[in-house]
Amino acid sequence: MRLKDMQFHIDLGSGDYYKVANGKFSFRVRGESHVIGSKLYPVTAKERASAFADGVTEGGNHLEVAEWLNKSNWEFKSGYCYTNAEILQKVFTEMGIDAKYYSGWVFTGVGFPIHHAWVVVDGNVYDISIHVTSQLLMYEQAKAGVDVRGREAVKAVKESMDISRPVQEHFVWGKVPDHMCYVGNEDTAESARKNYARAIKSAGDVSKHPSYAHMKKGDAYEMSPYQKLLEDA
Repeated sequence: MRLKDMQFHIDLGSGDYYKVANGKFSFRVRGESHVIGSKLYPVTAKERASAFADGVTEGGNHLEVAEWLNKSNWEFKSGYCYTNAEILQKVFTEMGIDAKYYSGWVFTGVGFPIHHAWVVVDGNVYDISIHVTSQLLMYEQAKAGVDVRGREAVKAVKESMDISRPVQEHFVWGKVPDHMCYVGNEDTAESARKNYARAIKSAGDVSKHPSYAHMKKGDAYEMSPYQKLLEDA
C-alpha cells in the first residue's frame, strides 16, 4: 500500500518506533532517528513508495509457483537478495503471473533495516532471501534467555536454515510476518544495487552506515558477525 494512503505507529520500546504519517516512513532505532527516502536510506522514487506489513498482505496464493520451486534445484543462499528476486520474478512471469521487482528496506524486527529486494504480486510480498523459520527460532532462543551466539544455539539455527522446502512455509510467501515490514517501490536489480551504493557513499564508508556498522572500513560487502558464526558452525 502506498505510504500516502497509510498511517500507523509501532512502538518498539525504549522510545524506538516505526511510523508512517503524511506519506513519510520514519523510524527510531537505538536512539537514532531516520527517514526512508533520505540520503542514508534511499529508494528509487520515494513519492511512490509503498509499505508491506502484516495487516495489508495475505498468504495462501500462488502455491503453484511455490510447488515449482519445491521441485526445482533452487538452493537458498543468504546475502543474494537482488539475484534471488530476479529469479523469483522470472518464475512468476514464465507461469503467466504479473510479478513486480521491488527494492527498498526491510525491517526484520531487530535493529536497523537492511537494503533488500523482493517480489510483489497483487500487493503481497514473495521473498526467498529471508529464512523466516530460522529467524523465529533465534527470537525464541533470545526470549528463553539462551545465548544466541553460543555454539549449540548457532548450530540449531544453521540446521533450521538447511531446511528450505516447502518454500511457502519457510520464507515470506504473500503475507508479511508481524515482526517484519518492507518499504520500497517497483525497481530493477541494477537500480537496486545503485541505491545500496548511494546509501554507503552518503555515509562516507560502509562501516559508518547505521545498518552496516558491523562491516570493516572500506569493505564493499562482508558477512555479519552472526553469519560468520553460522558459516563456521
